[in-house]
Amino acid sequence: MSDFKIDVRDEFRSCLELYLYKCFKCSLLFFAPLISAGTSSLYERLESQAGYYPPEKWEYTVALEDLRGLGLVLEIGCGTGSFVVRGRAAGITGLEGIELSPSAVRTAVAQELPVRALDLDAVAAASPGKYDAVCAFQVLEHVPDPKSFLASACSLVRDGGKLIFGVPNADSFLRHLDPFLLDMPPHHMTRWPPETLRRLTNSFPLRLERMMFEPLADQHVEMYLEAQGRRIAGKSMAARPFQKVRALLSRLVRMSGMNRALRGHTVYACYSKI
Repeated sequence: MSDFKIDVRDEFRSCLELYLYKCFKCSLLFFAPLISAGTSSLYERLESQAGYYPPEKWEYTVALEDLRGLGLVLEIGCGTGSFVVRGRAAGITGLEGIELSPSAVRTAVAQELPVRALDLDAVAAASPGKYDAVCAFQVLEHVPDPKSFLASACSLVRDGGKLIFGVPNADSFLRHLDPFLLDMPPHHMTRWPPETLRRLTNSFPLRLERMMFEPLADQHVEMYLEAQGRRIAGKSMAARPFQKVRALLSRLVRMSGMNRALRGHTVYACYSKI
């Protein structure tokens, strides 16, 4: 992964080829073989990079609106506990997290946060229906077996409770950046268009309460413009001039606030369990 200066060749083990498939029932995009999923070693190396666990995410603010007034809430894949900190400060005192990365858990525990190194399936088996809400932010796309993950997450929520996800929007500017190394194995195993999130209600006892799209964040303006340049490259004589003025366009977009009118990186979905 050139952005992080990490050599991932050893992550692919015996995998010589990758394939990207699309489910014609739910539109989910998924990579195979599953052996290409990243190991704990990869994530330990990524965690050492500044910015891999950002303290703030757009979906945190949105989720806190949907979690207002709830008691016991579980965040799956909570990293070092940034959302746990923010949620508990907002009055969700029953918010806790689980995380598989030992180093991330150590960081969270050092801050005296209620974060445990537990596997989702083990928690689901031990505590069915325990939580008023379960959430996961930028986690689903890493999971090799999302059906099992979703089933376990659903089982943890009481009837009438909430299930909340934030994932990279596969229909956003990201699709024009392909191949984008962070959106491929061994980092991401699946890609989630909004249609897939809508169709989860066909397979799980869920009702979609609301879906929201992140406005284009300041830090993603350069990526967005790069995506647009790739989109028109080879299709228009304007492609080369567009690339030459990209830095100027980036400054203008940020200064004008125009990016807030553009669709950004993440799609958010909140469900109620039925």
